[in-house]
Amino acid sequence: MIRAFVEELPEKGTFCLEGEEAFHLIKVKRIRHGETVELLNGKGGRASCYVNEIKKRVVLLEVSDSQSESPDPPLGLVLGLPVQLSTLSTMLPGLVQVGVTHIYLVETEFSGRLRKADKAISRLDSILKQSLKQCGRSWLPEIQTLKLIDLVSTLDSTPFGHGHLFHPGGKPWSEIRDKLKMSSPIISFIGPEGGFSPNDLETIESWNTESIDLGPSILKLETAAVCTLFRLKQELDSLKQ
Repeated sequence: MIRAFVEELPEKGTFCLEGEEAFHLIKVKRIRHGETVELLNGKGGRASCYVNEIKKRVVLLEVSDSQSESPDPPLGLVLGLPVQLSTLSTMLPGLVQVGVTHIYLVETEFSGRLRKADKAISRLDSILKQSLKQCGRSWLPEIQTLKLIDLVSTLDSTPFGHGHLFHPGGKPWSEIRDKLKMSSPIISFIGPEGGFSPNDLETIESWNTESIDLGPSILKLETAAVCTLFRLKQELDSLKQ
């Protein structure tokens, strides 16, 4: 399926797609007249179209049908900023595919710095949009950059009521499954490459969190984030069946 991202979903009828998305369809996807294109707006909307005309930098689409999908249940991740922001380029697509709805990139004692992340936020948002098109989900994750202490102080105003702190010495994973049925939406805390400092842990544990151990292996940041959220999503989905 060929997909394109638009800020606002068009009504039925002719729609003129311009800019980078049109360029991508023409030069990268090499679309042809009559081919089907799906438009996503990252807010639950998707529209089915076919290519009516291709110009030099514009694609004229005929919108045949559109629909709006309900958002996924909240699934959050608090991630210590990696020192090398390029790590996020390989990690974010996996988080989109898994179905993470909220991503908080936080500055901790051992993490990268906010000033670098803030400068890169536009590029990170672009990665999320490209990943959304690739996997076909209809809701774009929210992404924010802030200090850990600032996030924890505002968590009560987010959709989340319970947190899992993934850190050595916590409870084994097997002990959390039965509690998932009773828990409000969960947000997971995963530290940067150097882990959470004692001060960071004190800040996190001042909120409603439970410490979980991921086992004896030392996992890279991107491995821990994607694999942990995938497993958690699988557990939550299985409880609905």
